[in-house]
Amino acid sequence: MNLPSFGPETTQYLNSELAFDDIIELKLFYWGFLSREDICKHFNLGKVKASAALKSYAELHPRNMVYSTSDRAYIWTHEFHASTAIPAEIALELLASGIFPIKYQGPVFSPEAIGLALNLSPELVGPMTRAMVLGNGINIDYVSGTSGASHKTLYPHSIFKSGGAWYFRAYDAGNRQFRTFRFNRISGCEQTIVPEMTDAASSRHDTEWQTPTVLSLGPHPKHPHPEALALDLGLAENSVRNIVTNQIMAPFILTDLRVDCSKDTSLDPYEYPIHLMNRNEVDHLDGMVISPGFNRK
Repeated sequence: MNLPSFGPETTQYLNSELAFDDIIELKLFYWGFLSREDICKHFNLGKVKASAALKSYAELHPRNMVYSTSDRAYIWTHEFHASTAIPAEIALELLASGIFPIKYQGPVFSPEAIGLALNLSPELVGPMTRAMVLGNGINIDYVSGTSGASHKTLYPHSIFKSGGAWYFRAYDAGNRQFRTFRFNRISGCEQTIVPEMTDAASSRHDTEWQTPTVLSLGPHPKHPHPEALALDLGLAENSVRNIVTNQIMAPFILTDLRVDCSKDTSLDPYEYPIHLMNRNEVDHLDGMVISPGFNRK
């Protein structure tokens, strides 16, 4: 098994009270492995102290991990039991951006954020993220918005967040296609080992994910004060803001930014103040149907 490497991580988590054990358990449960180098980077410790700390944890929680000599890392076990439940959303944010949320202990000047995001189950998210990080497959029960409930064997490779919901991109072995799934629609995960990832399931064959796509955005032409919208887009002398993404992410970004994607810019310019200026270059993308006004005649 070839373990992936990760860049430096911040040393604060939520209220800056994340204990050493929490970091170990976060990495073990959501990544599936933990190396001495992870502890050295996160806590700025020398190798001797990091080794001693890991040894101490292993003695207290012998069933949570086993040491792999070939990988030079501790590996998650099926007998794992976390001392503290770490929210799945925190792990997904770290996996997606490499950033720990930090909570400032002081006065705030905004009301509590309100959204429709659901609390994700660590027991359902953890197996999926471990499969993604380690390059394995996973058997899940999934409820689709178009085809209903089904059992799937998936090989996940990427995650992203849009509209307050967490998604993952995976190869579906049943239909031999790459597709986009929502974490909150997983209804069950099997802990059984599935066949290792084949070449067909490699993310490099996910053409839609790998193909760069440019979104050219500008102020809505029917807005009475386009100069204000230009400031919103960070435009000075240029009249277009180009965003480079991929074919899968493009419609999600257009939706999140409230971009008018109609052919005749017929959406309300106050509700959708940005205009997609190169619609003819992206209207062939399958996912564009979710973009604001795309199907409007």
